[in-house]
Amino acid sequence: SFRCFTNGVAGAGNWLLRGGGITDVYANGGAPITGPSMTTFVYDQPNNQIKAYVNGVLVNTVAQTAISIVGTGPFKVMGYNTNVGMSAGGLLDEYRMYNRVLSESEILQLYIRNTSSVTSITSCGVNYQSPSGSQVWNSSGTYYDTIVNSYCGDSLMTINLSLLSPTYASINAEVCESFNSPSGNYTWNTSGVYTDTLINAAGCDSIVTVNLVVNYSSNATINESACYTYSSPSGLYNWTNSGVYYDTIATVLGCDSLLVINLTINENSTATQSVSTIDAYTWPVNGQTYTSSGQYVATIPNSFGCDSIITLDLILNFTGINEINPNTNKKLLTITDLNGKEMPFRKNTILLFIYDDGTVERVFEGE
Repeated sequence: SFRCFTNGVAGAGNWLLRGGGITDVYANGGAPITGPSMTTFVYDQPNNQIKAYVNGVLVNTVAQTAISIVGTGPFKVMGYNTNVGMSAGGLLDEYRMYNRVLSESEILQLYIRNTSSVTSITSCGVNYQSPSGSQVWNSSGTYYDTIVNSYCGDSLMTINLSLLSPTYASINAEVCESFNSPSGNYTWNTSGVYTDTLINAAGCDSIVTVNLVVNYSSNATINESACYTYSSPSGLYNWTNSGVYYDTIATVLGCDSLLVINLTINENSTATQSVSTIDAYTWPVNGQTYTSSGQYVATIPNSFGCDSIITLDLILNFTGINEINPNTNKKLLTITDLNGKEMPFRKNTILLFIYDDGTVERVFEGE
């Protein structure tokens, strides 16, 4: 059997390989208190040697007699016999056992452990910093970079780089009260020029300039009167009773205008007028002259602008004078109205023609 341990007879920071039929092999510096380290022991049976390597470098060669390693299991890593574990704070990253002799170049490669990779990167902006941080590239192309592996060795990187620039756009918007930015990150409620950022199809920034005009709603109170019914300014409502109502219309800027309407609903009026006179009657309501009794109706606006329906009950009493055309064979002395008052000839009026022979004729000539 064999074992490999540190501290004790091995000394702090060293490894000691010891076992039945094995001459002790020290790997000094292979177990540092801080920092990673790789220790490799190689048994070269043809040459009866055990070689010790620290971090890929040969540090010790010890001649051996013929070695026969036998024992019962289990095979323990991080312990032997009844002992388990390692020094406080110690960590084991990897343990390997080969069934052949490794060459010095193979051992060195185990430590160096260089890796290579090809990566395609798309980046937004005017430049891109290499993974190692040692280079800055400002155009698309194929580049090379080297970084240190997490344990040991280098990572050789081939980078196919595509540099994409941000895009720019400008929009004009006119809204009521407030505007939500294209990204949804902002709400603007005053007019001005704003900037917002979106992600374009390539995954880069899209810078949007917003020329914004914000309009506002208005309020107004109006007094209205109507006959029978009133249609609201929006056309959405019809009101038939007086009261206070509310309506909303769009202003010339496209925003809401809230109207408070003090509404008065007026009704039509009716009246009846009774008149009794002689021969004919000219009704002042409509200017019409009536020459026979009867009931007549006229419609005029009342004081509210609604219909005023007036009924005339007319009774005409006649004087008995024949209504004939003027006699042109007689000499006309004068013309009077029915009350005997002299007046000039007038159409649409009952007149009395008085002749030189003493006769009187009742005359009416309409338009």
